[in-house]
Formats: sequence, structure tokens, C-alpha cells
Amino acid sequence: AFVEPRAALRVLSSHQIRFPLPEIPDLRWLSAVLLRHPLDRAASVYRFERKQRSKSPGAIHAKLLDLTGYVNWRLGQGRHNLLCDFQTAFLSSNPAAGVRRADLAAARARLDDASLVGTVERMDESLACAERLLRDDFPQLDLSFQRRNVGKDRKAFLQDRLDELRAEIGETLYAELLERNARDFRLIEHANALLDARLAACGDAAALLNHFNARCAARRSAEVA
Repeated sequence: AFVEPRAALRVLSSHQIRFPLPEIPDLRWLSAVLLRHPLDRAASVYRFERKQRSKSPGAIHAKLLDLTGYVNWRLGQGRHNLLCDFQTAFLSSNPAAGVRRADLAAARARLDDASLVGTVERMDESLACAERLLRDDFPQLDLSFQRRNVGKDRKAFLQDRLDELRAEIGETLYAELLERNARDFRLIEHANALLDARLAACGDAAALLNHFNARCAARRSAEVA
């Protein structure tokens, strides 16, 4: 409804469009999927909902509960919820089919078909590869970046954040989160394999990444200056 009346539209970007992608004449989709470590994501969802100006059940519970209480509340919502195999469910969902279910095979197929695939933990490599793959369509595209919206107390390394989460919610709850995100972990393995293959197809991956990181550093230096 938005695209079809706008004949002059050249490019549309959105993070709200959901799979399956609609078929629209004269429109070519370039889908980008970035996956994130499920447990690191769980802690991030809690922090986001605590700050969110919303009256959604998630935002209300996040403000009322500590992290342990919030995780327990989410886990009580059923087998698949915002903290459990969510990325698999999101990618494999088909709203026309009814209830969202985490279908690993369908989610992997969506990744295979995606134009750009990566992970948050490998953001530099993901964006450097995306730049190369989009070069024909966007010759001047520059995806070098500065990190934004990072909590001041957030630990820099993933393992440190996971250790902090384990200490806060306890071994039993941590183990349950691991078990209930088994599909998401397998999906991330597939995403990393796809990213490796696409980087290899780009040629000299090391040189590509070095050039990209140099531009990110230049952006940081320019901002400080």
C-alpha cells in the first residue's frame, strides 16, 4: 500500500518489514539479517524494556522486577517467547499461517535466501562483507560506523557479559535459558558459516576487513577532533 502508489520511489529501507516478503512489481528485495547471542540479547531486552516509555506488559514487568524476576516471567509465557528461540521463530514465522513457531529448517532457509547475513558479535566483518556485496547497486556505500546507544556500564567483551548474567540470575535459570535457545544457537552457527563463505567469495577478506576498520577508526578520530 505504501510502495505501489509511489512510482518515483528508488530505495526504501525498513526494519519493520516482516517475512515472508511480499511480491511487488518492479521491486527487488535486499534483505539483511543480523543475529545476536541469545543470552546477551536477553539481558539487553530487559534493559531496553526498563527504559522504554511504554505500557506494554514487557515494559511494565521490566520496571517492576529485577532481571531474575523478569526472566522467570518471560519463561513462564510458554515454550516460545521473547527470550526463547525468538530469532528462529521470527525468521521462520508466517503470519498468514497463524501462531508463530520456531522452525529451524525454515529459518535456515530464510538465511540462505537473505542478501546480507551476519552476527552482532562479528559486526565489522558483517558490514565489510555487506559493503562489498552491495557495491554494484550502491557504488558509494560506506557502512563504517561509530558505536551508539551503548550502556556506560556495559562490559566490552561478550564472555564478561555472559559471566555477569550467570552470576546475577543463577546457574539454574542460566541453564534453562541455554536449553530453551538451542535452535537459536544452531541458527547462529549457520549464520556464521554463511558469513565465512561470503567473505571468502569477496577475495582477500583480511585486506577487506583492514580497510573497513581503518575507515571506522578515521570516523572515530574525526568525531573526537
